Amino acid sequence: HDSSMVKMDAIYTKISKLTEFNVRLDAMVAADSGEVDLSLKEKVLSAITDLRKADDGMMDWMANYRAPEEGADPDESLIYLEEEKKKIIQVDLDIDEALANGQALLETLPQD
Repeated sequence: HDSSMVKMDAIYTKISKLTEFNVRLDAMVAADSGEVDLSLKEKVLSAITDLRKADDGMMDWMANYRAPEEGADPDESLIYLEEEKKKIIQVDLDIDEALANGQALLETLPQD
């Protein structure tokens, strides 16, 4: 959980940068400049969506996690905690993938 939370600022930063670029693309489309690569716009929107899904996955996990109550059956608690560990590992993998893909896309975008 803690290692995933550290990455949330990076998610928000990448969403912001990609959204800013998308606004520039929209302005170019509105100006009918003829220079807009619509497949690039699709990639940007897809990366934003993936980053938001990664963020949602973390928020959902945090909202649904419940620490086992004191005095709960140890075996049931262990099973629950092992399942939660699997879930947060997947959340972390989703975050890492979305961040890597977002960064790779940002590195290919024109910076004017």
